[in-house]
Amino acid sequence: MENIVALIDHYKKQKSFPEKYTLFLNQPQLVPELLCCAGSDLPYPYPAYSSWWVFHLAKNSPTTILPFRDEVLKIFLSQEHPSVIRNMTATLLALPAFSTFYEGNVFDRLLHIFLNVEYKVAAQVNALYLLNRFISEFPELKDEVVSAVEIIKSQPYSPAMRVALKSVRK
Repeated sequence: MENIVALIDHYKKQKSFPEKYTLFLNQPQLVPELLCCAGSDLPYPYPAYSSWWVFHLAKNSPTTILPFRDEVLKIFLSQEHPSVIRNMTATLLALPAFSTFYEGNVFDRLLHIFLNVEYKVAAQVNALYLLNRFISEFPELKDEVVSAVEIIKSQPYSPAMRVALKSVRK
């Protein structure tokens, strides 16, 4: 993890952090260390920045992250840092369907994130889009998701959430 911490320290000083995720395309052997840092209990900014790089790898080169899907899911299920949760939900959206071993845990976590106003709106919106995937694969879960949507609709919500709410399959 020392390599990732050093990279973050180096790039955040240069203010050139965002585009540096491409480093991991050229050195994929660093991806396990990147994931380790994203799932760690290191102080801010290390897990947040690492998970941001994970998301951009998944978005721009899914095949780089796909072999580590179970690690991504473990981070998603265990991390509580708001930025890491937002980045991991975005990462999951960028990847194909979930590992069957984690489906129940992932569904429960997504519902928790979606219904909890303490999470960032982006994480809640991403969670809803991921819940839509579950509805497609497991139609029997639709009623539970629709009930959660009704709870959110009864409260004030952002324009981003309004758009996401329209995406729910009824």
